Amino acid sequence: MQELWRWGTDIILGLQIIHNPALDIFFNIVTLLGGEVSYFLLLPFLYWCVDKNLAQRLAYLLLFSVYSNAALKNLFRHPRPFRYDPRVQNLSVEPAEVLRYGLPSGHSQMAVAVWGYLATQVHRQWVRVLAVALMILVPFSRIYLGVHFPTDVLAGLIIGAMWLGLFLLIEPRLEPWLARQPAGVQIALAVIVPTILLVLHSSRDAVAAMATLIGIGIGIVIEGRTLRFSVGGPVWQRVLRFLIGVLVVLALRAGLALVFPAEGEKLYVVFRTVRYSVVGLWVALIAPWVFQQLRLIESTQKHVISTNGRNPRSGTLS
Repeated sequence: MQELWRWGTDIILGLQIIHNPALDIFFNIVTLLGGEVSYFLLLPFLYWCVDKNLAQRLAYLLLFSVYSNAALKNLFRHPRPFRYDPRVQNLSVEPAEVLRYGLPSGHSQMAVAVWGYLATQVHRQWVRVLAVALMILVPFSRIYLGVHFPTDVLAGLIIGAMWLGLFLLIEPRLEPWLARQPAGVQIALAVIVPTILLVLHSSRDAVAAMATLIGIGIGIVIEGRTLRFSVGGPVWQRVLRFLIGVLVVLALRAGLALVFPAEGEKLYVVFRTVRYSVVGLWVALIAPWVFQQLRLIESTQKHVISTNGRNPRSGTLS
């Protein structure tokens, strides 16, 4: 690996020769679009305002992919470029303490998995152009900023593509089977599968992903049998739903972090699991219920069947 790291260091140093404040800002914005916060905004936006079923599927793809990335990082424990060679500048605005191991690049992996999936599901040219642009620019930004070796990025792209291909193959067969199961079985699976994965690996990002999945999974099952909300409505309703809902998401993530144990303290994993489970449950179930009470959303017992006969759809993008 030393040879690959030295080769990667030379590439990064070559890129950083041209670095300047304008490029630093641009690539930090690009990298932000491939980070955790952007997905915590994207998923609720899709779920509450655009296409509920698409958002549900994307959530499973994203969160399982995040878990695998965290597990692989902890397995390989490869250094970041700026820690390997002091000549490499860390141009990222991300806190240094969150930049732990480098292989594979999570930003690159999620860019391919998430935006690649959206490009296959949303039949709009601008979405496909945006997806391709982000799948190129986000990985490049990680190298320019000095936070990943080219090999980290390449590994992330490959693993993201593998997750995307696997999900596109399995999900159309798995979803109908799950839909036929009783609610109790669905809730049990929503809790047991992520919990088993947490027992196997419980780094901070893995806990956040699987705990969110627990909350979302439970919420999806209950919402599908009670609220069955529609994402329709005028633009002002959708905007209000998003603003109210996201403010609570951010408040839960930040607020509970202040009162719950910090990393390294006793019961940190337990409370982090609770924290992100609550966030997932808010997104999938509690927020739609609140929107209904505020008359910002409608419920329906009718499921609109898509033209391919596979999934009920409630949005307008596909």
